Amino acid sequence: MPAVVNVPGITRALRNVRRAERYADVILSQPNQSSLALRPYHHLDAPFDLSAVRGRVLSYPIEHLVREARGYVEQGARAITLLGQTVNSYGEDVAAPAAGEKRWSGRQGRPGLADLLRELQGIDGLARIRMITAHPSYVTEALAEAIRDCDKVERYLPLPAQSGSDAVLRAMKRGYTVDLYRRRMEMLRARVPDIELGSDWIVGFPGETDADFDASEAFLAEQGFAVNYVFKYSPRPGTGAAERLADDIPE
Repeated sequence: MPAVVNVPGITRALRNVRRAERYADVILSQPNQSSLALRPYHHLDAPFDLSAVRGRVLSYPIEHLVREARGYVEQGARAITLLGQTVNSYGEDVAAPAAGEKRWSGRQGRPGLADLLRELQGIDGLARIRMITAHPSYVTEALAEAIRDCDKVERYLPLPAQSGSDAVLRAMKRGYTVDLYRRRMEMLRARVPDIELGSDWIVGFPGETDADFDASEAFLAEQGFAVNYVFKYSPRPGTGAAERLADDIPE
């Protein structure tokens, strides 16, 4: 039975994290795992702008996260969860390497989630690596290949589509189209044939038409997700959707 990593004073730690705008030092204790809370979030999505609450993206160095993970494993953890609202945007906020510096797999040589997965793969005693939650815009070939090559990485990836309508995705400011999402899914499945994907959906978003809803239903059926979480839209104070869009969809 995997050991439980207990962290005294977790409430105090979370308060300190929020005040200092730092997330990577927090462990969330669960029966089978520890979580490295990364905090890579910088999309100003209209329905859920969490950056207003959590602050802008902050990626800790890979060596820092690997050291933390190794410490948790030494305490008995068997699984690590990489936790972020857009966890696969890890490294996007880091400056590109200068001439002569190490180049990673991310954009313009930045470190990326693919690099972190490969480094975590090498930790003795670590049995499982999980990720929550991915964003379609940051699904790359390097990430897909890292998932394929690293047998400790769970073959399940939450990848919320939110809608099957380009008009609704634009209103949500999701930053991708249905076609881009579909192509990223195809690439993931081609490189990792045994991967299973999950999605979140919002129905009744302001301005959504019957045709938009039908498009979401059709896209959900087309993609064959392993898991779907469907939520009714409700205004969240402080978000763009709540401030500028009328909740005009009847119950």
